[in-house]
Parts: sequence; C-alpha cells; structure tokens
Amino acid sequence: MSETAELWVLALGATLFFAVAFATRRSWCEEPAPPEFLSPEQSQIAALAALEPPVAAARPAVVLPRFPYARGRASETLVCAICLEALRDGEACSEVPGCRHVFHGDCVGAWARSKGSCPLCRAKIVPGSGGAVAADDMV
Repeated sequence: MSETAELWVLALGATLFFAVAFATRRSWCEEPAPPEFLSPEQSQIAALAALEPPVAAARPAVVLPRFPYARGRASETLVCAICLEALRDGEACSEVPGCRHVFHGDCVGAWARSKGSCPLCRAKIVPGSGGAVAADDMV
C-alpha cells in the first residue's frame, strides 16, 4: 500500500475514533446519576417523577383516601410494588378500591395520574369507587 493511502486510512480511523468517543462522552453527561448514588428519598422522588405524564390533564384527577399502614396480623413484610420500598407502620398508604391492593399513597397517586390502573393487576382505578379500609394483611 502506498504511503498516501496509509495516511488516508490513519486519518479516517482517527476521525472515526474521536467521533465515537465524543458521541459516547455526550451521552454520559446527559444521563442522570446511577441509582446506587441516590439516597432512598431521591430514588423515590425520581421514580415518582418518571410516572408523571408529559401532558397535564390527560386523565381525570384520582384521589384515593389515605390511611396509616398497620402491619397487624401480616406475617411477612409488605413492599410497595411501585417504589419497591417496604411499607412501615404509620406510613400513609392508599388502597385501590377495585382490587384492594395497597401501596404508598404518593406512589399510587402518581401512578394513577399516569396509568389509571392498578400496578399489580391492572384493574381500572375509578375515582370515588370506594373508601379505604384498614389493610392489615393486604398485598
């Protein structure tokens, strides 16, 4: 191969290398911090923010009644299926009226505004379709 051809191949290779490196570096800068660097509170806020719909008022406002969680007779620790945090005694929780699944109040409120259905069984969340009752052994 001639010397000129070798220089062209070298120049093309270097250009391609720097273009890929620049594009990859830009995407690193735009990504949020990895979850292992966020506190549990920051992680929950980020998860709730991701559930918010991009356009407001796409669904009617759903307000589910809240109640303080009480473990009661439940033998296992219950986990909110939205944020994956354990439910603790005294935390404000809400129950989906149609299926009676229980979640953190803030988590299911954001989910209902975004999706309109239960995160576990996909039962439709209808505003005012029932009140909350003490859930001491609900999942």
